[in-house]
Amino acid sequence: MGKKLILTLLFIFMLHPSLIFANENIDQLLEKLDQASTIEKPDLLNQLAEAYLDQSPSKSIEYGNKALSLSNKLNLKDAKIDALTTIGMAYYSTSDFETATKFFSENLSLSESFQYKKGAALNNTGLGLIYHAQGDFNKASEYFSKSLALYKEIPDQKGMAQSLNNIGAIKDAQGDYEKALDYYLQALDINTKIQNKEEMATCLNNIGSINQQQRYYNKSFNYYLQALKIFEEINNQKGTAVTLNNIADIYILKKDYEKALTYFSRALKIYTNLDNKEEIANTLNNIGYIYDITANYPFALQFYEKSLSIREEIQDEKGIINSYNNMGTVYHYLEKLQNALDYHTKAYEKATKITYTEGILSSLENIAFDYKSLGDYKKAFLYYEKHTELKNALQDQDIRENIIEMETKYETEKKQMKIELLAKENKMNTFKYRLQLILSLVSLLILLIVIVLGYIIWKEKKKSEKLLLNILPSKVAHDLKKTGKTEPESFENVTVYFSDIVGFTKISSTLKPKFLIDELNDLFTHFDNIMEKHSCERIKTIGDAYLAICGMHEKKQDHAQHMIQASIEILDYLNNRNKNTQIQWQIRIGIHSGNIVGGVVGIKKYIYDVFGDTINTASRMESNSDAMKINVSEATYNLTKDDFSFIKRASIEVKGKGLVTMYFVDTNQS
Repeated sequence: MGKKLILTLLFIFMLHPSLIFANENIDQLLEKLDQASTIEKPDLLNQLAEAYLDQSPSKSIEYGNKALSLSNKLNLKDAKIDALTTIGMAYYSTSDFETATKFFSENLSLSESFQYKKGAALNNTGLGLIYHAQGDFNKASEYFSKSLALYKEIPDQKGMAQSLNNIGAIKDAQGDYEKALDYYLQALDINTKIQNKEEMATCLNNIGSINQQQRYYNKSFNYYLQALKIFEEINNQKGTAVTLNNIADIYILKKDYEKALTYFSRALKIYTNLDNKEEIANTLNNIGYIYDITANYPFALQFYEKSLSIREEIQDEKGIINSYNNMGTVYHYLEKLQNALDYHTKAYEKATKITYTEGILSSLENIAFDYKSLGDYKKAFLYYEKHTELKNALQDQDIRENIIEMETKYETEKKQMKIELLAKENKMNTFKYRLQLILSLVSLLILLIVIVLGYIIWKEKKKSEKLLLNILPSKVAHDLKKTGKTEPESFENVTVYFSDIVGFTKISSTLKPKFLIDELNDLFTHFDNIMEKHSCERIKTIGDAYLAICGMHEKKQDHAQHMIQASIEILDYLNNRNKNTQIQWQIRIGIHSGNIVGGVVGIKKYIYDVFGDTINTASRMESNSDAMKINVSEATYNLTKDDFSFIKRASIEVKGKGLVTMYFVDTNQS
């Protein structure tokens, strides 16, 4: 039902190096301020502004402005720059990026004019944080790298570690986990040497996050525990709460929901003491999620409602959409379907208004399930179709752009080639009226060009034929070349394979388009080779879905056996691949045997497609399968039960089919 768990997996960016009195609390600073001389006050006011950053950004701005005013009167350039930096950071913490950018940019110019490298480094960091928050990772990386270079010049070990940590966060966000881990480890090494415990814990937290994203949960858990121990030792409440939430996330992945609830509750208590409303709302939502997945729906609804109330108060638009979706899901499970539909519809409308793609996808899928349960299959299909179209559009957008670019380049090169050939021909015609020797040479040149062009045309024709055979069965391709048309055919006794990548939308949203396309190309190329090896043929791919058939154009009595063997080999390939790659791809496989119809669709752009209830049933087998499992229908089971081991599943309700018996292939025994 598209439940969305908002986990507090945040990177903690430490902006300011510790000043003289960084370990003293606010009360001590206020007492010192009362007794300080005028010349000492700007520095103390800046320390107060910095101390209030996490607790009260408005107070931080208030003391920062006091420090700025007094620094201007006393003409204290360093104190003025520190004040502007802290004010900018306070506005950043309230997500007022426009005002924060103004302060950081003005202050960066001022720092550079005074050749105050530390101030320039801090404000480069501030601008990097803003670009990071806005998703412009290239700009963010540029500013963080400038900070790192300045800190190396000073030199400032703590600043260097902070910059390395921030660059690591950018690489992390871009999915380059290897480089991210390298930067985090460099930062951890420096912080350990200078015993900067707060940032040691931050680095440990971030390293834990990298391991978690790569599914090394035990490693991740150990790093989080080390971070938690340090944060508690130095009494860093915010860092402690973040780490508690991260540990709870690991317990969820391990399905130890009782311990996850314990850690979320500890985090909630800290955020409540800090009056951090955004994180209070997120943690309430996480607790609601625990009750949700353990089927304690009244408690889940209670916590989701509390989270929603706070998110509405602080105008967290994406959080509100996620809360609507979660509450709608609970109402669905409570069989209050109209309430579920109302909340999911509200989520869809708000997500559409702010163009929140993840929220739109979740809402569409949820609404489709609501209408299905209400018995309105027409509307259910309509919303599921919208969900599929949007999902495919997002996945195909970058692919289409690459194809258009390639086609444009090809057409340009082809036109240029024609122009060059025409120019050569004109030149040869001019020589023709001159000397016989030149005419002979030109004739020879023409002959060579004809030979070359003939070879190029022959080669391109072979390419075209190969491309045609890649997208159409050989008989269909032959018919189209010979007569320009082909008739649909019925095929009896075939086996249909469907697979889909688990969690593809979430994983793909974190990857660069080129990297994603390369990954899919590598996966599907291996799938094609395996299918061909077992006398099966791929019909088409749709986004991350893969459709293949055995026994269609090449009749086989043991078509079902061939397809199951190919499916087992595909899972073996993925398991071996996942051991050596950063991205862990998993698929669901569904198989059904029966009769189909195949034919070409369209008259301008030929697409070969297959139809029939067998195709639909195979699709249902896939959607009711589990990650890295092969789910087969009873028809396929009856054809192969003497050749493979199976695990019978409880009958499952399938749309349009009623209760359907399915079997998992026992890959450990097959």
